[in-house]
Amino acid sequence: MKQGYVLLAFGAKMALMTLTVLASVASQLFLGEAYPSGNAYLKPFAVEASARQPPLKSMPETLILHCLKKKACDDAAVEAKPRLARRNAYFVAKDKAYTDAKTSEVIQYTDTFRAQERVDAMYLEDCRLPYKAIKSHRYADDHDFFDTYANSCAAEEGVIVHYKLATAPKNAAYQVLAIAPKLGLTDVRYPNKDEKRPLSTQEEKEVTYAKTKAQDQKDCTTQPQYLDDAEIVLWAKLKSSGQSIRLSTYNDPGCGGHAVQYYILDVGKGDNYSEHYTMERTLGIL
Repeated sequence: MKQGYVLLAFGAKMALMTLTVLASVASQLFLGEAYPSGNAYLKPFAVEASARQPPLKSMPETLILHCLKKKACDDAAVEAKPRLARRNAYFVAKDKAYTDAKTSEVIQYTDTFRAQERVDAMYLEDCRLPYKAIKSHRYADDHDFFDTYANSCAAEEGVIVHYKLATAPKNAAYQVLAIAPKLGLTDVRYPNKDEKRPLSTQEEKEVTYAKTKAQDQKDCTTQPQYLDDAEIVLWAKLKSSGQSIRLSTYNDPGCGGHAVQYYILDVGKGDNYSEHYTMERTLGIL
């Protein structure tokens, strides 16, 4: 098996680990954005692939999309019901045109497909793209999953897969959690108010150590954030195994204002989460 790259979260320390991913939950679970056009662009928590086939072949042919945020599910244009999506293509942007990607080492320019979706005019203007927003289109949960600071047109590192929705949301784009049908998702719950992700004893030690080390940095222009700042996005259960999943997120501007959004996926039995995966998105400079 070809090795895939997976970010594992151990406390405040985000370590890039290289390991073979066979059939983990992380490789069957995605985050991203669904658009009124019926397109959905999704990032997997992990990539699995053999040396003889491109990663696209290992991606689920169909996914079930759930609201990432309760606000979108409460929107009449989105509705709370899950949506079916079918894999359409796996792309890398080249000279503003899509071409098939052959390896997992790809970069996707999100401004290209966002220009096609035409939801956010300001984003398009800042990226100097000749598109205007469709006035009736809007975001059901305030902003795009692929947003960056200052509407940066920087490339999105990693794999992004294009799926087509069986039924599109009515004039509203929204952030989604997508999962392979064979795993299934049930009992999706959202916090009623801000709720911090609890830390294990080991994570508490690592956060304390990281904060102590940060005190030695005298030239910081921003205040770093750590795993103890992560807030829960949702809880759910996997139909296939009965395992629980918990998704949390936090924004870390680091010491110099180079912001990164972290998404932490915890998987386990009941409240005992034994597996931890992290997705990160570079947001640009504050």
